[in-house]
Amino acid sequence: MSFLTRLANLFRGFLSLFVSGLEKSSPQVVYENAINAMIKKFEIARNAVASIIANRQVAEQRLKKAQTEKEQVDRDLDAAVNVGDEELGTVLIQKQEQLAGIITSATADLARLSSQADESKAMLTQFKSEIERLKAERDEQLARQATAKAQIQIQDQLSGLSVDAEIRALDNVREGINQTVAKAALNSEMAGADVDERLKKLRQTAGTTNASAKFKALQAARAASENKTL
Repeated sequence: MSFLTRLANLFRGFLSLFVSGLEKSSPQVVYENAINAMIKKFEIARNAVASIIANRQVAEQRLKKAQTEKEQVDRDLDAAVNVGDEELGTVLIQKQEQLAGIITSATADLARLSSQADESKAMLTQFKSEIERLKAERDEQLARQATAKAQIQIQDQLSGLSVDAEIRALDNVREGINQTVAKAALNSEMAGADVDERLKKLRQTAGTTNASAKFKALQAARAASENKTL
C-alpha cells in the first residue's frame, strides 16, 4: 500500500470517527477533539512527506554525483584510448558501465520520488483545507447552537408569563358587570310594568265613573221629560 493510499485511508477513517462522535452531547468538545486529532494526523503526514522530499534530494545528489563522475570517466577513457593503455581503459569501461547503471537507477528514483512528493504535497494541502473547513464548520454550528439555546430560553421565559389567571379575573369582572346591568334592566322593566298596570286600572275606574255619570244623566233627562208631559 502506497503512502498516499495510507494517507487517504487515514483521513477517511478519521472522518468516520468524527461523524460518529457528533452524536455525543457536547458538540464543542467533539469539534475540538476532532480538529486537534486532525492536526496531529496532519503533522504525522507532513513528516512523512518531508521524508519523501528528503529522499528525493538524496536521489538528486546521487544522480548529480554519478553524472559528474561519469563525465570524468568518459574523459579518462578517451585519454586511455589515446595513449593505448588497455588495462586502464578496461577498468574505466567497467567504471563507466557501473556509473551508467547508477544514473539510470537514480533517474528512475528521482522521477518516482518527485511525483510522489508532488502528490503528497497536494494531499497535505487538501488535508489542511479540510482542517480549516472543519474549523469554520465548528464556528458556524456552535453559533447556531448558541442561537437555538437563546431562542429556547426566551420561549421558556415567555411561556412562564401566563396571563390565564388575569384573563379569568377579567372574565369574572365582565360577568359581574353584565349581571348588574341585566338586574338594572329587569328593575326598569318591572317598574314600567307596574306603572302600566296602575294606569290601566285608573283608566278602567275613570271609564266606569263616566259611564255611571252618563247613565244618571239619561235618567234625569227622562224624568224631566215625563214631568213636562203631566
